[in-house]
Amino acid sequence: MDFKGMLYLVLLVMLVIVLSEFKCSNGCLDHERNALLQLRTVFDSPDNLLDWVEESKHNNTTSESDCCKWNRVFCDNTTKNVIKLDLDGTKNWGLEKWYLNLTMLLPFAKLQTLDLSYNSLEGIVTDKGFDSRSRFTNLERLCLSNNNFNNNTLSFLKALPSLKTLSLLYNIALQGTLDIQDTLLNLEVFDISGTSIEEFVIPKGDKSLSKLKTLFMWNMAPNTDKIKLLQSMGSLPFLNTLYLGHNNFSETATTTKLSNIPKLEELILDNSEIHTSTLHSFDALSSLKNLSMVVSIIHGQLNAQDLPNFKKLEALNMTYSALNSKFLQSIQDMDALKVLSLRNSRLHGSLSESQGLCDSRHLQVLDLSDNYLEGTLPSCLASLASLQTLDLSNNQFTGDIAKSPITSLMLIENLYLSNNHFKIPVSFGALYNHSKLKIFEAEDILIYDDDLDPQYLFPKFQLNIIRLSGHGRFTAIPKFLYRQMDLEALYIKDVHFQGEFPYYLLEKNTKLNELVLGNNSLSGILDFSNRSYSHLKILDISNNSFYGEIPLHFGTSFPSLTNLNMSSNQFNGRIPSSFGDMSLLDTLDLSNNKLFGKIPKQLAAGCVALYILTLSHNRLEGEIFGGDFNLTGLKELRMAGNNFSEMMSNILYSTSLSVLDISDNNLSGPLPAWMGNMTSLWDLNMSKNRLEGPIPVGFCQFENLRALDLSENNISGSIPSCFSPLPIQVVRLSKNKLQGTLKHALSDSNAIMLLDLSNNQLTGSMPNWLNSLSTLNFLLLNNNHLGGELSTQLCQLETLSLINLSHNYLYGIVPDCLRITSVEEQQYTPIGEDVTMNHVEFPTKRMSYNYQGEILNMMSGIDLSCNNFFGEIPPQLGSLSSIHALNLSHNNLSGPIPSSFGNLKKVESLDLSDNLLIGKIPPELGGLFSLSVFTVANNNLSGEIPTTTQFTTFNESNFLGNPLLCGTPLPKRCNHIGPELPGNLLDDGGEDSFIDMECFYASLGATYITVLLGLVVVLMINPYWRRWWFYHVEKWITSSYYFVVDNMHKIFFPRKVSP
Repeated sequence: MDFKGMLYLVLLVMLVIVLSEFKCSNGCLDHERNALLQLRTVFDSPDNLLDWVEESKHNNTTSESDCCKWNRVFCDNTTKNVIKLDLDGTKNWGLEKWYLNLTMLLPFAKLQTLDLSYNSLEGIVTDKGFDSRSRFTNLERLCLSNNNFNNNTLSFLKALPSLKTLSLLYNIALQGTLDIQDTLLNLEVFDISGTSIEEFVIPKGDKSLSKLKTLFMWNMAPNTDKIKLLQSMGSLPFLNTLYLGHNNFSETATTTKLSNIPKLEELILDNSEIHTSTLHSFDALSSLKNLSMVVSIIHGQLNAQDLPNFKKLEALNMTYSALNSKFLQSIQDMDALKVLSLRNSRLHGSLSESQGLCDSRHLQVLDLSDNYLEGTLPSCLASLASLQTLDLSNNQFTGDIAKSPITSLMLIENLYLSNNHFKIPVSFGALYNHSKLKIFEAEDILIYDDDLDPQYLFPKFQLNIIRLSGHGRFTAIPKFLYRQMDLEALYIKDVHFQGEFPYYLLEKNTKLNELVLGNNSLSGILDFSNRSYSHLKILDISNNSFYGEIPLHFGTSFPSLTNLNMSSNQFNGRIPSSFGDMSLLDTLDLSNNKLFGKIPKQLAAGCVALYILTLSHNRLEGEIFGGDFNLTGLKELRMAGNNFSEMMSNILYSTSLSVLDISDNNLSGPLPAWMGNMTSLWDLNMSKNRLEGPIPVGFCQFENLRALDLSENNISGSIPSCFSPLPIQVVRLSKNKLQGTLKHALSDSNAIMLLDLSNNQLTGSMPNWLNSLSTLNFLLLNNNHLGGELSTQLCQLETLSLINLSHNYLYGIVPDCLRITSVEEQQYTPIGEDVTMNHVEFPTKRMSYNYQGEILNMMSGIDLSCNNFFGEIPPQLGSLSSIHALNLSHNNLSGPIPSSFGNLKKVESLDLSDNLLIGKIPPELGGLFSLSVFTVANNNLSGEIPTTTQFTTFNESNFLGNPLLCGTPLPKRCNHIGPELPGNLLDDGGEDSFIDMECFYASLGATYITVLLGLVVVLMINPYWRRWWFYHVEKWITSSYYFVVDNMHKIFFPRKVSP
């Protein structure tokens, strides 16, 4: 055998030896697989490592499982060695302390990354005399965060000489002094956040941590001196990034400067508390380029000298940090500054020419948004020639953009001016030379016509994004848009541009994916025939005057739309079946048009991504959905104000619908019991239909319901006693035929804010659970058959704004502890915006009004009219200073009108008519200047009507039925009675009494005796009348007898009703 043959033989033998030593089992190495199975016995959380098994089954065949395919195991694609183990949170925590033996990891010779976080691990131990330096030379990343390591359990780190990344995050047992000498020699990333380490022991000349590049020290122990801790790490010549956020530097005072990190370029102090004196500790950071102090609290006056040596600083971010306007002077020496972000930093006042802002000649990004800055822009801003991004939005700046220094910023690319008091010419002519301009946003500003003829002017810019809205009315969309070909998003809203749909925008801008033209004055018939705009994803032409039919091939023209809003126009005709071609559509709004016919089957079958569908207030008819239904992702369905006559079938089972509004249609029949299975529903509105029958018991399954409106139907029976959703906020069951009591229904629904059960046939007393509704704003139980006393339980409701209990059979005295406050004056959020039924019908000023939105939040009132309340009006009601309407009419209230009513300064309607009130109208009521409706008719009031200006606006009918009342506007003059009338007409003491009581009693007795004697004489003379009299007397006595006997029997011997 020649030499070449011998060489081949040797190589073959070596290969056999290697394969026999490192035998693979389905891809992974056997010895590593066995080691993993051994680890499985230690990391024994029942919900993890489920696929770490010895054998696996596939196609009825059992074989050894491939550990490289196990969850949390990562192998090298070539050698099949395990290179990464992710074991975080895989230990079943117990009460006993536990340690991991490093020996169990020896088989993983090529392991590079190991994550042992969240395992309640006390430490890692090694066998006595064991030296593993040669076996762990590849481990570079080790995560031990959120365990229980302490200062004495880190000695194993010496066995990991190649470690480059180490996380000890939130090992709270690490505290005080930590000895790491001759350890972590190659470490580059170190995280000791959330620990209580105060000092490191590193002897002089020791190279530990000397190669560190990134250090995390978030949220260290409160009393730790972070500056001292940093210095104890020795020389850190390569440290580039330091995270010190979520710390409190104001607790410890230090004048020591950080001199051991000369090359630090990035310092993060976000969410920290810092005293201005502490900032001097960073003076020696001469290489610093990026300083971030987002959401930080700075104690003390931050002056220019507090940041003196940051000569190389390129980026300063102090967003959401409280600053004073003088802070801008502190940046004047930052010659290299390129990025300055001071968003929402409470800056106020004007930008002065003398401030250091204009000296930052290299500034490229300036963000001053969301502050309180005002006035015009200083002319010196024109010197910021390098500026590329300028954000001034959400301030109170004024001035004409065409005459501002912005016109001189020729390198500007992104310009944000929204929500200020700027004005801008509609031609954009002042910006035509800004060739680099890409993003322009100016919402809610004044847009004016500058009469610039753009026929021969061509803008040099090609914009990507335009957002423009504000005040103005123009004949056409700006002409400069004809020249734009790179638009990606165009948002022109609330400007009332006129003209037809701008087709050229779609044809010239092939990258345009968002076109919003809502709330303008565009009109005409849409025509997209033979055109396809597959690039467009969002189209909003709502609140315009487009008319005619929606083009038949609309869906084919816009196959990629995800959001389509054509609401509030004048479209008529049917919904095109081509809408089914828009398979990516997730939001569709065609509401408030004149569309008719049925919903096309293609829409329900093809729009498979539909999330929100709104077709309200059209003339659609038939069944809501029929045929194929593939809208399984539908979350919100709004069909109100149409002519649908057939209830949708139970196809909605397949959805996780959260909002369903099918109100104001022609739906009839019973409420579907299957709707109770729609457990994800939180807003259900079926009002203003012809639904009948009882509320199904299945509705008790609405566990997530927040708003229910079944009002204005023919629903009968009682509210199911099991119906009491915990999160429900709005309940509307008014104008039905509901009966029974409220003893159990809604008893657990403590989150109710609006309860309207008015205009039904409910009986019983006020439910006891009302006092648990701590967030109740609106209580409407009027026009029922409720009885009993109005107890003081309502006094525990501190958030009531409107209460209407009128037209019931309530009696007793009016509680003197009622509290009424408008929602606007309360210190918590009212009914959420996502609860869509926040409107209330409440009678005031002799009419019933429907309050909603901001008007509802300002309204407050009480209506207890048409009941049987008696006693005096509580003077304490005069303390309801924010009330707008008070109606106590048609009761049996007596006594005087409280003079404290003069404190009801916001009351607009006060109705005390049809009671038994006496005395004078308090003159204090003359100071109620908001009072527009006032009536005290049909009482026993006396004296002169107040003559203030407010009372001269009321007519005679407001005071009729009070015989002893006089003065304007009544025809009776007060000089017929005297200057003063007594408060009690039956007062028999005193010489000034209006009636001589002795004469009154004498005349009354004489009259009674005369009538009685006359009756006796007549019966004696006429026998026919005598027989008639005694016959009816006997009949009345007999009827009364049997009535009493029958009812007494029912009371004491009630009939038993079988269950």
